[in-house]
Amino acid sequence: KPDLNITVFDLPQVKTVTFRYAQVFGRELGFQPGDFYKDELPGNQDIVLAFDILHPVPGTQKEEVFKKVHKALNTGGYLFYKTWFLDETRTKPRRAALFALKSKITNDASHVYTFSEAKTMLEVVGFRVENRLFLDDGCSSILVACKMRTGNKRE
Repeated sequence: KPDLNITVFDLPQVKTVTFRYAQVFGRELGFQPGDFYKDELPGNQDIVLAFDILHPVPGTQKEEVFKKVHKALNTGGYLFYKTWFLDETRTKPRRAALFALKSKITNDASHVYTFSEAKTMLEVVGFRVENRLFLDDGCSSILVACKMRTGNKRE
């Protein structure tokens, strides 16, 4: 969409590569340096894309990040949360299970969610999960979640 305003919120060291990609695709964007785990996100957002950012942190810290995302979004705004999910047995898909094991060995706080765990966490924070989009890699999904107003009704 030509009139879409884009602000990238990421660690300062990725600013150069961010603008390089924007130039390749002919897009203008803003950049706000920050850390999802420490800083507040810029407010008044209609869409937040959170892709593969939360594997190495414990569940309570993930919930805090999603509270920040919720606060940054306008009511009726959307979170697109992409990550690897395990099935309810926590053994499939195989690549995701191996990733979860490797992550846990190297970082005890790491936790790869099942879809139902992630959905519950997002609902507790104040989102309604509206869709799950499966990606071709066999492990990743994107959860599409809407920020609800009081009473869980979409604006």
